[in-house]
Amino acid sequence: MKYNAHFTGIGGAGASVLARLAMDLGYSVSGSDIKKSPLTDSLQREGTAFYEGHSPENIPENTRFLVYSSAVPVDNPELVRAKERNIPIMERAEFLGKVFSLFEKPIAVSGTHGKSTATAMVSAILSAADFSPTCLIGADTADSDFGYIKGSRDYLVAEACEYRDGFLNLSPFCGMILNIEYEHPDYFRSIESEAYSFRLFAGKIRPLGFLVINRQTDVNFRISENALCETRFFDISPENPNHLFYPLNLREEKGFYSFGFMFEDRFLGRIRLSVPGLHNVKNALAAGGAAYLLGVAPQVICRALSSFSGVKRRLEHKGTFSGADIYDDYAHHPTEISASLTAIKKMTGKHVICLFQPHTYSRTYALFDEFLQALSMADEVLLAPIYAAREKYTESVNSENLSDSLRAMGKSAANFGNFYEIEKYLKKNLTPEDVLVIMGAGDIDRVLNSLK
Repeated sequence: MKYNAHFTGIGGAGASVLARLAMDLGYSVSGSDIKKSPLTDSLQREGTAFYEGHSPENIPENTRFLVYSSAVPVDNPELVRAKERNIPIMERAEFLGKVFSLFEKPIAVSGTHGKSTATAMVSAILSAADFSPTCLIGADTADSDFGYIKGSRDYLVAEACEYRDGFLNLSPFCGMILNIEYEHPDYFRSIESEAYSFRLFAGKIRPLGFLVINRQTDVNFRISENALCETRFFDISPENPNHLFYPLNLREEKGFYSFGFMFEDRFLGRIRLSVPGLHNVKNALAAGGAAYLLGVAPQVICRALSSFSGVKRRLEHKGTFSGADIYDDYAHHPTEISASLTAIKKMTGKHVICLFQPHTYSRTYALFDEFLQALSMADEVLLAPIYAAREKYTESVNSENLSDSLRAMGKSAANFGNFYEIEKYLKKNLTPEDVLVIMGAGDIDRVLNSLK
Protein backbone atom coordinates (compact mmCIF):
# COMPACT_ATOMS: atom_id res chain seq x y z
CA MET A 1 0.00 0.00 0.00
CA LYS A 2 1.24 3.48 -0.90
CA TYR A 3 1.83 6.03 1.81
CA ASN A 4 -0.31 9.15 1.47
CA ALA A 5 0.71 12.82 1.47
CA HIS A 6 -2.06 15.22 2.52
CA PHE A 7 -2.03 18.90 1.51
CA THR A 8 -4.16 21.36 3.46
CA GLY A 9 -4.65 24.33 1.14
CA ILE A 10 -3.89 22.28 -1.97
CA GLY A 11 -5.57 24.82 -4.28
CA GLY A 12 -2.72 27.32 -4.04
CA ALA A 13 -0.17 27.53 -6.84
CA GLY A 14 2.75 26.59 -4.58
CA ALA A 15 1.04 23.67 -2.84
CA SER A 16 -0.42 22.21 -6.03
CA VAL A 17 2.94 21.79 -7.77
CA LEU A 18 4.34 20.08 -4.67
CA ALA A 19 1.33 17.77 -4.65
CA ARG A 20 2.08 16.78 -8.24
CA LEU A 21 5.71 16.21 -7.33
CA ALA A 22 4.67 14.03 -4.37
CA MET A 23 2.66 11.84 -6.78
CA ASP A 24 5.73 11.47 -8.98
CA LEU A 25 7.76 10.52 -5.89
CA GLY A 26 5.42 7.57 -5.37
CA TYR A 27 2.91 8.88 -2.83
CA SER A 28 -0.84 8.84 -3.13
CA VAL A 29 -2.08 12.39 -2.58
CA SER A 30 -5.09 13.91 -0.89
CA GLY A 31 -5.86 17.54 -0.21
CA SER A 32 -8.44 20.11 0.76
CA ASP A 33 -9.23 23.75 0.17
CA ILE A 34 -12.01 26.20 0.88
CA LYS A 35 -13.45 25.82 -2.60
CA LYS A 36 -12.79 23.89 -5.79
CA SER A 37 -11.17 25.48 -8.84
CA PRO A 38 -9.88 24.52 -12.29
CA LEU A 39 -6.59 23.69 -10.57
CA THR A 40 -8.18 21.31 -8.04
CA ASP A 41 -10.28 19.79 -10.82
CA SER A 42 -7.05 19.07 -12.70
CA LEU A 43 -5.53 17.44 -9.62
CA GLN A 44 -8.60 15.25 -9.22
CA ARG A 45 -8.34 14.08 -12.81
CA GLU A 46 -4.76 13.02 -12.09
CA GLY A 47 -5.80 10.93 -9.08
CA THR A 48 -5.77 13.33 -6.13
CA ALA A 49 -8.52 12.86 -3.54
CA PHE A 50 -9.83 16.41 -3.17
CA TYR A 51 -12.12 17.66 -0.41
CA GLU A 52 -13.96 20.97 -0.59
CA GLY A 53 -13.71 22.48 2.87
CA HIS A 54 -11.48 21.52 5.81
CA SER A 55 -12.42 18.63 8.09
CA PRO A 56 -10.56 16.18 10.35
CA GLU A 57 -12.17 13.38 8.35
CA ASN A 58 -10.33 14.44 5.18
CA ILE A 59 -7.03 12.88 6.29
CA PRO A 60 -6.70 9.26 5.05
CA GLU A 61 -5.58 6.53 7.45
CA ASN A 62 -2.36 5.86 5.53
CA THR A 63 -1.17 9.50 5.64
CA ARG A 64 2.62 9.69 6.15
CA PHE A 65 2.79 13.49 6.50
CA LEU A 66 0.69 16.65 6.12
CA VAL A 67 1.81 19.78 4.24
CA TYR A 68 0.05 23.10 4.78
CA SER A 69 0.38 26.54 3.21
CA SER A 70 1.26 29.71 5.12
CA ALA A 71 -2.34 30.92 4.76
CA VAL A 72 -3.63 28.00 6.87
CA PRO A 73 -4.10 28.90 10.59
CA VAL A 74 -2.64 26.70 13.30
CA ASP A 75 -6.12 25.86 14.61
CA ASN A 76 -7.21 24.39 11.26
CA PRO A 77 -9.12 21.17 12.08
CA GLU A 78 -6.91 19.08 9.79
CA LEU A 79 -3.74 20.28 11.46
CA VAL A 80 -5.29 19.63 14.87
CA ARG A 81 -6.30 16.09 13.90
CA ALA A 82 -2.86 15.37 12.39
CA LYS A 83 -1.21 16.40 15.66
CA GLU A 84 -3.58 14.14 17.59
CA ARG A 85 -2.61 11.23 15.33
CA ASN A 86 1.13 12.08 15.54
CA ILE A 87 1.29 12.64 11.79
CA PRO A 88 4.33 14.83 10.93
CA ILE A 89 3.26 18.34 9.89
CA MET A 90 5.31 20.55 7.57
CA GLU A 91 4.77 24.04 6.25
CA ARG A 92 5.01 24.11 2.45
CA ALA A 93 8.51 25.68 2.44
CA GLU A 94 9.78 23.05 4.87
CA PHE A 95 8.58 20.28 2.56
CA LEU A 96 10.21 22.03 -0.40
CA GLY A 97 13.46 22.01 1.56
CA LYS A 98 13.26 18.23 1.92
CA VAL A 99 12.53 17.98 -1.81
CA PHE A 100 15.68 20.00 -2.58
CA SER A 101 17.81 17.36 -0.88
CA LEU A 102 16.61 14.76 -3.43
CA PHE A 103 18.11 16.60 -6.42
CA GLU A 104 21.73 16.89 -7.51
CA LYS A 105 21.56 20.54 -8.64
CA PRO A 106 18.48 22.36 -7.35
CA ILE A 107 18.00 25.98 -8.48
CA ALA A 108 16.14 28.42 -6.21
CA VAL A 109 14.79 31.63 -7.75
CA SER A 110 14.20 34.36 -5.17
CA GLY A 111 13.39 38.07 -5.18
CA THR A 112 10.56 40.43 -4.37
CA HIS A 113 9.40 40.53 -8.01
CA GLY A 114 9.69 38.33 -11.07
CA LYS A 115 10.12 34.91 -9.45
CA SER A 116 7.51 33.09 -11.55
CA THR A 117 8.72 34.57 -14.82
CA ALA A 118 12.42 33.96 -14.13
CA THR A 119 11.69 30.42 -12.91
CA ALA A 120 9.77 29.74 -16.11
CA MET A 121 12.63 31.20 -18.17
CA VAL A 122 15.22 28.94 -16.50
CA SER A 123 12.88 25.99 -16.98
CA ALA A 124 12.44 26.79 -20.68
CA ILE A 125 16.21 27.09 -21.23
CA LEU A 126 17.11 23.85 -19.41
CA SER A 127 14.31 22.02 -21.22
CA ALA A 128 15.57 23.32 -24.58
CA ALA A 129 19.04 22.08 -23.62
CA ASP A 130 17.64 18.58 -22.89
CA PHE A 131 18.62 18.83 -19.21
CA SER A 132 15.19 17.33 -18.31
CA PRO A 133 14.57 19.64 -15.34
CA THR A 134 11.82 19.13 -12.78
CA CYS A 135 10.13 22.53 -12.50
CA LEU A 136 7.92 24.06 -9.81
CA ILE A 137 6.60 27.36 -11.18
CA GLY A 138 4.19 29.59 -9.27
CA ALA A 139 2.07 30.21 -12.37
CA ASP A 140 0.81 28.32 -15.39
CA THR A 141 2.82 28.41 -18.62
CA ALA A 142 2.38 27.08 -22.14
CA ASP A 143 4.82 24.25 -21.39
CA SER A 144 3.68 23.27 -17.89
CA ASP A 145 0.68 21.63 -16.28
CA PHE A 146 -0.47 24.35 -13.88
CA GLY A 147 3.16 25.26 -13.21
CA TYR A 148 4.59 21.74 -12.92
CA ILE A 149 7.02 20.02 -15.29
CA LYS A 150 8.09 16.45 -14.56
CA GLY A 151 11.77 15.76 -15.12
CA SER A 152 14.75 13.85 -13.80
CA ARG A 153 16.37 13.96 -10.36
CA ASP A 154 19.31 16.00 -11.66
CA TYR A 155 17.93 19.53 -11.95
CA LEU A 156 15.11 21.08 -9.94
CA VAL A 157 13.97 24.64 -10.69
CA ALA A 158 11.73 26.23 -8.08
CA GLU A 159 10.59 29.56 -6.72
CA ALA A 160 12.04 30.49 -3.34
CA CYS A 161 9.68 32.77 -1.43
CA GLU A 162 10.95 35.04 1.32
CA TYR A 163 7.62 35.26 3.15
CA ARG A 164 8.01 34.03 6.74
CA ASP A 165 11.62 33.16 5.79
CA GLY A 166 10.39 30.16 3.86
CA PHE A 167 13.42 30.14 1.54
CA LEU A 168 15.73 29.54 4.50
CA ASN A 169 14.57 25.91 4.42
CA LEU A 170 16.36 25.46 1.10
CA SER A 171 19.93 24.48 0.29
CA PRO A 172 20.26 25.18 -3.45
CA PHE A 173 23.16 24.52 -5.78
CA CYS A 174 22.26 27.72 -7.63
CA GLY A 175 20.57 30.62 -5.87
CA MET A 176 19.15 33.57 -7.79
CA ILE A 177 18.23 36.93 -6.22
CA LEU A 178 16.38 39.10 -8.72
CA ASN A 179 15.76 42.14 -6.49
CA ILE A 180 14.94 43.16 -2.92
CA GLU A 181 12.26 45.69 -1.99
CA TYR A 182 10.09 46.11 1.08
CA GLU A 183 7.33 43.53 0.94
CA HIS A 184 5.24 41.51 3.42
CA PRO A 185 4.94 44.19 6.15
CA ASP A 186 2.87 41.69 8.14
CA TYR A 187 6.11 39.75 8.69
CA PHE A 188 9.16 41.94 8.02
CA ARG A 189 9.61 45.01 10.21
CA SER A 190 11.60 46.93 7.60
CA ILE A 191 13.51 46.62 4.34
CA GLU A 192 16.64 46.02 6.42
CA SER A 193 15.12 43.00 8.17
CA GLU A 194 13.97 41.65 4.82
CA ALA A 195 17.43 42.14 3.30
CA TYR A 196 18.96 40.35 6.28
CA SER A 197 16.86 37.29 5.43
CA PHE A 198 18.19 37.40 1.88
CA ARG A 199 21.73 37.52 3.31
CA LEU A 200 20.93 34.33 5.23
CA PHE A 201 19.51 32.78 2.05
CA ALA A 202 22.76 33.54 0.20
CA GLY A 203 24.60 31.67 2.93
CA LYS A 204 22.43 28.61 2.32
CA ILE A 205 23.78 28.09 -1.21
CA ARG A 206 26.07 25.08 -1.46
CA PRO A 207 29.79 26.03 -1.44
CA LEU A 208 30.41 24.34 -4.81
CA GLY A 209 27.45 26.14 -6.36
CA PHE A 210 26.91 29.80 -7.24
CA LEU A 211 24.81 32.88 -6.61
CA VAL A 212 23.39 35.00 -9.45
CA ILE A 213 22.31 38.38 -8.09
CA ASN A 214 21.21 41.80 -9.28
CA ARG A 215 24.37 43.92 -8.92
CA GLN A 216 22.48 47.00 -7.72
CA THR A 217 20.74 44.91 -5.07
CA ASP A 218 24.11 43.59 -3.91
CA VAL A 219 25.54 47.10 -3.78
CA ASN A 220 22.59 48.28 -1.68
CA PHE A 221 22.49 45.39 0.79
CA ARG A 222 25.86 43.58 0.49
CA ILE A 223 24.08 40.23 0.20
CA SER A 224 26.91 38.26 -1.40
CA GLU A 225 29.24 38.86 1.56
CA ASN A 226 27.39 36.04 3.32
CA ALA A 227 27.71 33.59 0.42
CA LEU A 228 30.19 30.70 0.60
CA CYS A 229 29.89 30.06 -3.13
CA GLU A 230 30.95 31.94 -6.25
CA THR A 231 28.93 35.06 -7.07
CA ARG A 232 28.02 36.39 -10.50
CA PHE A 233 26.04 39.56 -11.13
CA PHE A 234 23.57 40.84 -13.70
CA ASP A 235 22.75 44.47 -14.45
CA ILE A 236 21.23 46.62 -17.16
CA SER A 237 24.31 48.86 -17.06
CA PRO A 238 27.44 47.64 -18.91
CA GLU A 239 29.78 49.70 -16.70
CA ASN A 240 32.48 47.63 -15.01
CA PRO A 241 31.57 44.26 -16.60
CA ASN A 242 33.66 42.15 -14.19
CA HIS A 243 31.68 39.02 -13.22
CA LEU A 244 28.68 40.61 -14.95
CA PHE A 245 25.90 39.50 -17.32
CA TYR A 246 24.57 42.57 -19.14
CA PRO A 247 22.85 43.71 -22.36
CA LEU A 248 24.76 45.25 -25.27
CA ASN A 249 22.99 47.67 -27.63
CA LEU A 250 19.69 47.44 -25.76
CA ARG A 251 16.86 48.42 -28.11
CA GLU A 252 13.14 48.92 -27.50
CA GLU A 253 10.27 48.74 -29.98
CA LYS A 254 6.72 49.22 -28.69
CA GLY A 255 7.59 47.85 -25.26
CA PHE A 256 9.60 44.83 -26.46
CA TYR A 257 13.39 44.66 -26.09
CA SER A 258 16.31 43.11 -27.95
CA PHE A 259 19.96 43.06 -26.91
CA GLY A 260 23.28 41.36 -27.15
CA PHE A 261 23.73 38.91 -24.27
CA MET A 262 27.12 39.60 -22.71
CA PHE A 263 29.20 38.02 -19.95
CA GLU A 264 32.21 40.15 -19.08
CA ASP A 265 33.80 40.80 -22.51
CA ARG A 266 32.19 37.78 -24.21
CA PHE A 267 29.33 38.14 -26.67
CA LEU A 268 27.06 35.13 -26.15
CA GLY A 269 24.41 35.91 -28.75
CA ARG A 270 21.45 38.19 -29.47
CA ILE A 271 18.10 37.92 -27.71
CA ARG A 272 14.82 39.38 -28.95
CA LEU A 273 12.30 39.00 -26.15
CA SER A 274 8.71 38.05 -26.89
CA VAL A 275 7.54 39.32 -23.48
CA PRO A 276 7.29 43.10 -22.90
CA GLY A 277 8.93 45.39 -20.39
CA LEU A 278 12.40 46.37 -19.23
CA HIS A 279 11.86 44.25 -16.11
CA ASN A 280 11.86 41.17 -18.34
CA VAL A 281 15.29 42.12 -19.68
CA LYS A 282 16.53 41.78 -16.09
CA ASN A 283 14.69 38.48 -15.65
CA ALA A 284 16.25 37.20 -18.88
CA LEU A 285 19.76 38.25 -17.83
CA ALA A 286 19.36 36.41 -14.53
CA ALA A 287 17.88 33.28 -16.08
CA GLY A 288 20.33 33.23 -18.98
CA GLY A 289 23.23 33.84 -16.61
CA ALA A 290 22.26 30.94 -14.36
CA ALA A 291 21.83 28.62 -17.34
CA TYR A 292 25.22 29.65 -18.76
CA LEU A 293 26.92 28.85 -15.45
CA LEU A 294 25.14 25.49 -15.43
CA GLY A 295 26.77 24.70 -18.77
CA VAL A 296 24.02 25.42 -21.30
CA ALA A 297 25.33 26.46 -24.74
CA PRO A 298 24.88 30.23 -25.41
CA GLN A 299 22.97 29.65 -28.65
CA VAL A 300 20.44 27.48 -26.81
CA ILE A 301 19.99 30.16 -24.14
CA CYS A 302 19.40 32.93 -26.68
CA ARG A 303 17.01 30.83 -28.74
CA ALA A 304 14.99 29.72 -25.70
CA LEU A 305 14.69 33.23 -24.26
CA SER A 306 13.72 34.71 -27.62
CA SER A 307 10.88 32.19 -28.00
CA PHE A 308 9.75 32.38 -24.36
CA SER A 309 6.07 33.34 -24.35
CA GLY A 310 5.63 34.22 -20.68
CA VAL A 311 3.46 32.97 -17.83
CA LYS A 312 -0.23 33.38 -17.18
CA ARG A 313 -1.43 36.63 -15.61
CA ARG A 314 1.73 38.57 -16.46
CA LEU A 315 0.41 41.16 -18.93
CA GLU A 316 -1.50 38.32 -20.55
CA HIS A 317 -3.68 39.48 -23.44
CA LYS A 318 -7.20 38.18 -22.89
CA GLY A 319 -8.94 39.49 -26.00
CA THR A 320 -11.15 42.53 -26.54
CA PHE A 321 -14.43 43.92 -25.26
CA SER A 322 -16.28 46.79 -26.95
CA GLY A 323 -13.13 47.17 -29.06
CA ALA A 324 -10.88 47.67 -26.02
CA ASP A 325 -7.87 45.37 -25.53
CA ILE A 326 -7.98 43.52 -22.21
CA TYR A 327 -4.85 42.44 -20.29
CA ASP A 328 -4.62 40.42 -17.08
CA ASP A 329 -1.72 41.04 -14.72
CA TYR A 330 -0.63 39.71 -11.31
CA ALA A 331 1.04 42.96 -10.19
CA HIS A 332 0.30 43.76 -6.54
CA HIS A 333 3.37 45.74 -5.42
CA PRO A 334 4.01 49.36 -6.51
CA THR A 335 7.18 48.44 -8.42
CA GLU A 336 5.33 45.71 -10.32
CA ILE A 337 2.47 48.07 -11.11
CA SER A 338 4.89 50.70 -12.45
CA ALA A 339 6.72 48.14 -14.60
CA SER A 340 3.50 46.76 -16.09
CA LEU A 341 1.93 50.17 -16.75
CA THR A 342 5.15 51.42 -18.37
CA ALA A 343 5.17 48.38 -20.66
CA ILE A 344 1.49 48.57 -21.59
CA LYS A 345 1.72 52.28 -22.46
CA LYS A 346 4.66 51.62 -24.77
CA MET A 347 2.93 48.61 -26.32
CA THR A 348 -0.42 50.21 -27.07
CA GLY A 349 -0.25 54.02 -26.98
CA LYS A 350 -3.91 53.97 -25.91
CA HIS A 351 -5.89 55.42 -23.00
CA VAL A 352 -4.88 53.08 -20.15
CA ILE A 353 -7.52 52.05 -17.61
CA CYS A 354 -6.09 50.19 -14.62
CA LEU A 355 -8.54 48.08 -12.62
CA PHE A 356 -6.65 47.30 -9.42
CA GLN A 357 -7.50 45.09 -6.47
CA PRO A 358 -5.16 45.91 -3.54
CA HIS A 359 -3.77 42.79 -1.86
CA THR A 360 -3.80 42.75 1.97
CA TYR A 361 -4.46 45.65 4.31
CA SER A 362 -0.95 45.66 5.75
CA ARG A 363 0.72 46.05 2.34
CA THR A 364 -1.73 48.76 1.24
CA TYR A 365 -1.19 50.70 4.48
CA ALA A 366 2.61 50.36 4.60
CA LEU A 367 3.14 51.28 0.92
CA PHE A 368 0.22 53.69 0.49
CA ASP A 369 2.22 56.58 -1.02
CA GLU A 370 4.12 54.21 -3.32
CA PHE A 371 0.81 52.78 -4.57
CA LEU A 372 -0.42 56.29 -5.36
CA GLN A 373 2.68 57.09 -7.42
CA ALA A 374 2.51 53.79 -9.31
CA LEU A 375 -1.23 53.91 -10.03
CA SER A 376 -1.02 57.54 -11.15
CA MET A 377 0.80 56.31 -14.26
CA ALA A 378 -2.55 55.07 -15.61
CA ASP A 379 -4.93 57.48 -17.33
CA GLU A 380 -7.82 56.15 -15.27
CA VAL A 381 -7.83 54.03 -12.11
CA LEU A 382 -10.68 51.78 -10.96
CA LEU A 383 -10.34 50.25 -7.51
CA ALA A 384 -11.91 47.06 -6.19
CA PRO A 385 -12.21 46.37 -2.44
CA ILE A 386 -9.00 45.20 -0.77
CA TYR A 387 -8.42 41.45 -0.99
CA ALA A 388 -7.74 40.41 2.60
CA ALA A 389 -6.02 37.07 1.78
CA ARG A 390 -4.59 35.80 5.09
CA GLU A 391 -5.55 38.94 7.04
CA LYS A 392 -8.65 39.96 8.97
CA TYR A 393 -10.65 43.05 8.10
CA THR A 394 -9.26 46.31 9.45
CA GLU A 395 -10.44 49.91 9.22
CA SER A 396 -6.89 51.24 8.93
CA VAL A 397 -7.07 51.57 5.13
CA ASN A 398 -9.44 50.88 2.24
CA SER A 399 -9.75 51.38 -1.51
CA GLU A 400 -11.75 54.56 -1.02
CA ASN A 401 -8.71 56.12 0.65
CA LEU A 402 -6.67 55.34 -2.46
CA SER A 403 -9.25 56.74 -4.89
CA ASP A 404 -9.73 59.92 -2.81
CA SER A 405 -5.97 60.52 -2.73
CA LEU A 406 -5.61 59.88 -6.46
CA ARG A 407 -8.38 62.39 -7.22
CA ALA A 408 -6.63 64.90 -4.95
CA MET A 409 -3.59 64.44 -7.21
CA GLY A 410 -5.75 65.34 -10.20
CA LYS A 411 -6.12 61.77 -11.47
CA SER A 412 -9.28 60.12 -12.72
CA ALA A 413 -10.12 57.48 -10.09
CA ALA A 414 -13.14 55.64 -8.71
CA ASN A 415 -13.72 52.89 -6.18
CA PHE A 416 -16.42 50.23 -6.27
CA GLY A 417 -18.07 48.15 -3.59
CA ASN A 418 -18.21 44.87 -5.54
CA PHE A 419 -17.43 43.18 -8.86
CA TYR A 420 -20.96 43.65 -10.18
CA GLU A 421 -20.57 47.43 -10.01
CA ILE A 422 -17.19 47.19 -11.75
CA GLU A 423 -18.56 45.00 -14.54
CA LYS A 424 -21.52 47.32 -15.06
CA TYR A 425 -19.19 50.33 -15.33
CA LEU A 426 -16.85 48.63 -17.79
CA LYS A 427 -19.65 47.40 -20.05
CA LYS A 428 -21.03 50.92 -20.24
CA ASN A 429 -17.78 52.85 -20.65
CA LEU A 430 -15.12 50.81 -22.51
CA THR A 431 -14.34 52.01 -26.05
CA PRO A 432 -11.90 51.01 -28.83
CA GLU A 433 -9.64 53.87 -27.70
CA ASP A 434 -9.05 52.14 -24.34
CA VAL A 435 -6.81 49.39 -23.06
CA LEU A 436 -7.91 47.79 -19.79
CA VAL A 437 -5.32 46.24 -17.46
CA ILE A 438 -6.83 44.11 -14.71
CA MET A 439 -4.31 43.93 -11.83
CA GLY A 440 -4.02 42.12 -8.55
CA ALA A 441 -2.99 38.89 -6.84
CA GLY A 442 -6.45 38.07 -5.46
CA ASP A 443 -9.55 37.12 -7.42
CA ILE A 444 -9.94 40.25 -9.57
CA ASP A 445 -9.48 38.15 -12.71
CA ARG A 446 -13.06 36.91 -12.16
CA VAL A 447 -14.14 40.16 -13.81
CA LEU A 448 -12.84 38.70 -17.08
CA ASN A 449 -15.72 36.23 -17.13
CA SER A 450 -18.19 39.05 -17.81
CA LEU A 451 -16.07 40.65 -20.54
CA LYS A 452 -16.58 38.00 -23.20
